[in-house]
Amino acid sequence: MSGEVSAFGALVDGLRRTLDVHLAEKANPPKVKRARKPRFQLSVSRLPEILREQLPDWAELALIAGRENGRDVRWIGTADCRSETMIWSSFEDDALELLERAGGHPNTADIALRIAGDLAGEPTPAWEYVTVDLNLPITSVHLFDGWQLASINRTDDPNLPISYGGSMGDLWAPDLLHDRGFGALRRPRSARRLDEAAAGENDLIWPLLTLNLLDIPSVRAFTAYLVEPGRRVLCPDGGIREGYLPSEVKLWHPQPLTILPRKPHILDQATANRLGRYATEMGSRLAALSVGDRRILAHATGHHLYLAYHEGPKQPKLDGSYVAFRRIVTLEALLANTDSDHEAIGRKISQRAAVLAGQDDHSRLAVRDLIKSAYSVRSAFAHGSGRTRQVDHAILTSTVKIIMRRWLALAASHGAKRVAALLDDALLSTTVRDGLMCEIAEHESRAGIQ
Repeated sequence: MSGEVSAFGALVDGLRRTLDVHLAEKANPPKVKRARKPRFQLSVSRLPEILREQLPDWAELALIAGRENGRDVRWIGTADCRSETMIWSSFEDDALELLERAGGHPNTADIALRIAGDLAGEPTPAWEYVTVDLNLPITSVHLFDGWQLASINRTDDPNLPISYGGSMGDLWAPDLLHDRGFGALRRPRSARRLDEAAAGENDLIWPLLTLNLLDIPSVRAFTAYLVEPGRRVLCPDGGIREGYLPSEVKLWHPQPLTILPRKPHILDQATANRLGRYATEMGSRLAALSVGDRRILAHATGHHLYLAYHEGPKQPKLDGSYVAFRRIVTLEALLANTDSDHEAIGRKISQRAAVLAGQDDHSRLAVRDLIKSAYSVRSAFAHGSGRTRQVDHAILTSTVKIIMRRWLALAASHGAKRVAALLDDALLSTTVRDGLMCEIAEHESRAGIQ
């Protein structure tokens, strides 16, 4: 019959009535004879009792609705009292959590729908979440390729799970990281992978690179987990509900959970407002790279992110020569092209970097001298010599970020091999140099880079 209410609809309606009665009793507590408190009290409210009154056949409805929606409801049982106790506890925790988040005027119909969906609703596509030591003053920002940076604001973001359950195992559970203020990179699990043909599953590298080319402290990724939006943390591949470490993260640090900062960096409002614009431009440039050039950038980025994970609090101070070595290897990956003359590589990289990062003659000479000094340190480290020149690592880091951003802008249009040739030509031709600087200026204007 067309007017017949489905099992799921009846479950939602019963949960809504339960919440309405609970709120009414909370506003006007019934006068009851004071009873002796039980020695052990599992429930913290009268919600389970009200649900039994409003919807006596709740378990049967949940089983029917779950089967109709393809949900695994084997754990809902009326014969096993322990299973039923789990349901009461889960329902009560979820309801109280959502009511508290809703504030003074909760929409009980919406809350009932979320709880029923978590219990017996049709499964929805999962999202990947990766905790990062960066947060936002706003709910979320769209980046590219399906990725978002989210602040994990449980009050304002209906896509977050109702609660974070699960065991810690040998990893930090996601809720403990979020309680510290960690944000998350997230996207639909079915999202198109930017580098499917280039590097398989290794695509967390791109949003993390994008954030690490901003003029902010290093951003690191840690525990990852799966979420059914608005409902629950999922058990990946039959495992327990906890986080796992993405394989890319293990390449940058073998034990990243030992370097967790006390607090994450929080973007200021102005930077957060510009982030979407910047990330959209970076994503368009990444998508325009050829497969081979994306491999080149991935190789350079691996060195850049390695240093991001090995510098900062809770880390033994890296030897300055080793840091310079890694920075120069990053630039070599991008700017050395196919040059095989080892004596000339240092000079060519210094000159190409100067054209990319410099704004005028004075700054170009300064960049050239900086990279030459770093290259001297890199060569001394590689060959075991103790005689090195001093390098300002803060300026070197900032300069490498600028070079990586600008290389990406040009390589997306010309290809990596052609970029190296254009940078060489720009040393002798102001016309070529002005043309490259015009391209870079347009890219940085679209990205909102000052």
